[in-house]
Amino acid sequence: MSTKFASIHFKEKDIIYVKFTSIKPEINQFEEYLKELTKNMISADQKVFIILDATYSFFLPFELRKKQAQWMKENKELIIEKVLCTISVIPNAIQRTVLYSIFAIQKPYSPYKIFKSVKESMDYISYHKELV
Repeated sequence: MSTKFASIHFKEKDIIYVKFTSIKPEINQFEEYLKELTKNMISADQKVFIILDATYSFFLPFELRKKQAQWMKENKELIIEKVLCTISVIPNAIQRTVLYSIFAIQKPYSPYKIFKSVKESMDYISYHKELV
């Protein structure tokens, strides 16, 4: 499958925006997403907010959640150095609950927030930019 799993770009110089598609990614697509995210974090010349827009995405299979956890461990220092806050946009209440329960067991390396919409996440960032 050649469809891209996620698009990643700087929404502003301090906001990396990741929009996931509705496809269930293959391993190589997921690995490409992680490489691209890492590259964007490294290229940022300041600390950033990361918005993970999962509005149209599915639950990730266990194998990919495991890859995500491994990537986080491998990039712990980069995350601590570069990420002000990781913001997940998840309209689905069940998916939000699952993510909260995962974070209760394994705390992320950066502060995090979970919102129902991109607008809520941007409002949060706008308010907190003034505090940084």
